[in-house]
Amino acid sequence: MSRAATRRAIGTALRAACAIAVLALALAPARAADVLTTLDYRVVGVALRPARTSLAIPKNLPGALRVELVSGGAGDVAAAALADGAIVEATLRGPSFSARRVVALPNDDLVLPPLPLVGDYSLDDIRLVDVATGATRLDGSPRSVPITVFDDVLVSRVTSRPLAIDEIEAKGIVLDEANFRVLEFEVGFVVDGATVPVRFPVVAPRFDGNVELIPRAELEALLAEAELANAELSLGAELPPQLEAAGLDIEIQGVNFQFVDPGGDSDLALAVPPIPGLVVIPGRIGLLNQFFSVMLFTENAAPSGSGLSVRDLAATLALPPGLDQVPGTFAAPGDDPLRFARIGEAAEIQPTQPVRALGPDGLLGTVDDRARLQPGETGQAEFLVEGLKEGLHVMDLTIDGVLDGLGSPRRIRGFAAGSVLVRNPKFSLAFTHPRTIRTGEPYTASVTILNTSTSPANLVSVSLPEASLSGAVFEPGTPQTAELGTILPGETKTAEFRLRAQRTGAITFSQLTSDGDVVGRFRLRMGVDERGVALSPDAIGYPDYVADLAAAAPVVFAALERYLGQALSVASAAQLPPGVQSVSRGALTRRVVEIAEAGQRLRYGDAPERVLADLLLDLAGGRAPHAGLDQIWRETDAGRELRVTG
Repeated sequence: MSRAATRRAIGTALRAACAIAVLALALAPARAADVLTTLDYRVVGVALRPARTSLAIPKNLPGALRVELVSGGAGDVAAAALADGAIVEATLRGPSFSARRVVALPNDDLVLPPLPLVGDYSLDDIRLVDVATGATRLDGSPRSVPITVFDDVLVSRVTSRPLAIDEIEAKGIVLDEANFRVLEFEVGFVVDGATVPVRFPVVAPRFDGNVELIPRAELEALLAEAELANAELSLGAELPPQLEAAGLDIEIQGVNFQFVDPGGDSDLALAVPPIPGLVVIPGRIGLLNQFFSVMLFTENAAPSGSGLSVRDLAATLALPPGLDQVPGTFAAPGDDPLRFARIGEAAEIQPTQPVRALGPDGLLGTVDDRARLQPGETGQAEFLVEGLKEGLHVMDLTIDGVLDGLGSPRRIRGFAAGSVLVRNPKFSLAFTHPRTIRTGEPYTASVTILNTSTSPANLVSVSLPEASLSGAVFEPGTPQTAELGTILPGETKTAEFRLRAQRTGAITFSQLTSDGDVVGRFRLRMGVDERGVALSPDAIGYPDYVADLAAAAPVVFAALERYLGQALSVASAAQLPPGVQSVSRGALTRRVVEIAEAGQRLRYGDAPERVLADLLLDLAGGRAPHAGLDQIWRETDAGRELRVTG
């Protein structure tokens, strides 16, 4: 075929094809209505995806990583079909051991074994594997997850500090006598002085012979006895008022014979030397034991972004036992150095405390505190402890809680240790006492306490037990205990006590004994009566009949001793305060003789009421008035006390 013919054949074919195409387009709508069925194919994406792109695990705790089949749209059927007969498989690599295969079902946790070494690990080749053939159906996205193993979830520290008294009260700590420490001291004085004798002179012949004539020897004995009596009577001789002045030393001899019954047997008696008086004042310094706030700070040390949180933390404090290693109780602590404080109205002991994160108010123990700690957050707990023994004492704490973020919740436990330094306050004590005391005369004894330590002493008190006093008694209305409150380091406070002496004399020896935490010294001041007259250390030697008055009216006799003691002090003083009138020894002796006469009447059976009434008239100057004695009688407390009791 020629070239031209060929061209014509091709053209004809092309025209025929175009005609067929046009005819098909024209007939297309009519053919669409004749379709019998339709096939719809949908393509769905499924991914094998770890729940976390990184993982943090505490050392020695098993970890877990959830790996899920994730599909979009209506792909659950496809994901289920893909998971059927398959497992998730991965390889764990790290410093604890050689590469290890871990497996889990799809949409479940890949459980990791406890990892004992801190460091970086990885979970590699995460994939979905056919159980029957071992072929990989789907690779993980991502295929590898880094793992960080860290030391501890809970990192704790413990602090302690002593509480001030206002903090003790604010925290509701229950206080009673069991919470106080007692330091004991004892002050002893030896008091001594001369005795001023006042006798009831008697000169009487002896009528036990057969004749009325007095033999020469007996007469000489009577004369010697009379001479002695005259010397004693001279003590009661009165000077003219112009000669009654302090500093003069004038003696007047007086004679007085009186026939009376001697009033007692004249058997020979053994002379006993005078015994000095002893004044013993035991005392106690009470102070509150130290209380401490022991604070626990526990941090969730998981890395930020790890998703590990801890909750429901509770800390338990274990106090150290004593040397016997046997823990005591609050009521019987034994030799334990510490014990828990009692809290609230129920006096509860709380060795376990919740650990909470502070809320917006920044205060522990309020309603906005949180029980869950996120990574980096810190919780707190406070324990209140009482110190019983001085020294540094170590305590152990156990913290229990729940860790979330490693699959299922895990119980965790942490440990911490703290210490409490108990420093007992130490004191320097100065006991101040009059140098001279007289029976029945009130005086003030004071105890000055200096805190020489670096620790404050709370609720300090000084007490003088009344039952243990010797040689003195409390004045009516004087409390046995003086409350001093808080004594800060370097601070001084003084407790004063009003006492009434039961001994007469000047202090010739003193001694103070105390516990090791107390160092004592004495301050002796001049003893004066209520008008400022220096007390005489001398005692009055009463006639024998005065004992009858003392036995019949002891309260009146005690007031008489104070009254006569002030009179003797005035008579003995080298210088008198302004306004104080002098008293002569003779006037004082006359008063003592009047008291002896009253005792004699009581011995012979006279009525006590009449005897005491007559004695009060004598003391008021009824028989022998004296300005100095009348001033004591009318103007002093000693005179008022005598008038009231008589």
